[in-house]
Amino acid sequence: MEITSSKRSQEPAAPRFSTTIIMLRKTEKNAPFEVLLVKRAQTLRVLPGFMVFPGGVIEENDLQVAQTWLHRKPLLNMQKSPLGDTVPIEFVLEGAQLFGRYVERTELYWALFATGLREMYEETGILMLDKQEQIDFVPSEQTSNETAVFLPAEQLWNQVAMRTQSLPYTRYFGRRVTPPEVKFRYDAHYFLCLAPEVVPLQLRESEIESATWLTPEEILIRFHANSLLMAPPTVDAIMALAQYASLDELLTQGFMPPQVYDEKRIRDFISRI
Repeated sequence: MEITSSKRSQEPAAPRFSTTIIMLRKTEKNAPFEVLLVKRAQTLRVLPGFMVFPGGVIEENDLQVAQTWLHRKPLLNMQKSPLGDTVPIEFVLEGAQLFGRYVERTELYWALFATGLREMYEETGILMLDKQEQIDFVPSEQTSNETAVFLPAEQLWNQVAMRTQSLPYTRYFGRRVTPPEVKFRYDAHYFLCLAPEVVPLQLRESEIESATWLTPEEILIRFHANSLLMAPPTVDAIMALAQYASLDELLTQGFMPPQVYDEKRIRDFISRI
């Protein structure tokens, strides 16, 4: 990650739409919940070795999945109601130009959620969709030190997503846009999801070095002790999570504060990478 040079470009790079999934689970500790953080591989071009939430950039196939969901209206778990055409008022975008066409607000919202679920599966092996019996399942190539599970081959992701009968409950948590001073820019959208009761991990080693469950308070302690590398948007999200006294409160009311431009913070961050 670099400061954009005026010699390279007269205009800052346009941010790419991306999604982050904040996976939550109950804990036996003296805390309301834990969150899943993954450590990016040292070989990656962007934020190598940094702790992040699973996620990535939107792809054209994610739009196709969203279109199918809006047509078939799978059930939203916990709510037990079909997916509708409404989106949270906090999602302020009215639409965007993507892959050569205009994508309206509702399709964009669900496409971003599809992006997050796909990236969650590709990076960690957590499949938050119904497994359809008619689809062949094969083991993924890499396994972590946790229990291995059988999941669909990656090329079958869209097939699984389009046939699913239900989607995990989600809450839109907020948005962060990478400032223009930074070379690699993202228009990142954060979603909260409740983890399944059993959460085996299969990490894609080319992207993810390790994964850990920690409370927001534990994460902040380690970050301030310089034992965890995190980018400002991740820190913002963790600080917001730490403000909620219960998992139920977070899943029903949680939202990140609006983004504040802080030039000193940006410069300090760039100087550390």
